[in-house]
Amino acid sequence: IISDPANARTLSIIAAGVLVVFGVYYFLRKPKISNDEVISGHGALRFLFKGFLINIFNPTIILFWITMSSTVSANYSYTWGEQRNFFIGMLITILLSDLAKAYLANHVRSFITVRSVMVFNRVVGSALVIFAASLLFSSSLDF
Repeated sequence: IISDPANARTLSIIAAGVLVVFGVYYFLRKPKISNDEVISGHGALRFLFKGFLINIFNPTIILFWITMSSTVSANYSYTWGEQRNFFIGMLITILLSDLAKAYLANHVRSFITVRSVMVFNRVVGSALVIFAASLLFSSSLDF
């Protein structure tokens, strides 16, 4: 479907239109920041449980782990113990990176102001519109 030039051009126009809509939305979006949320001990456990459930039922995460397990078992001649160690290492790496993100997010919170979010939204919105224009330009050169 994509290899047909008429379809590729149509898909490029649709994709550029979607990018322009999102770009304009982000450019004009008014930021809302609330720093008054503090998670207590009981609330933290609830958030941990909700995050766990969201990730367990996330189809992308399920597909990622199915792909990883089939790739490791099919392409590498690991023993069962080596596969187990590989996945334990992956889980530890993911846990440490998530903990680092949470730690850094807590420290970056003081730098997030209404103005900085507005500037970020305008940069992202402008980048999306520029990318949409380049997509339209490159698709028009191909035909």
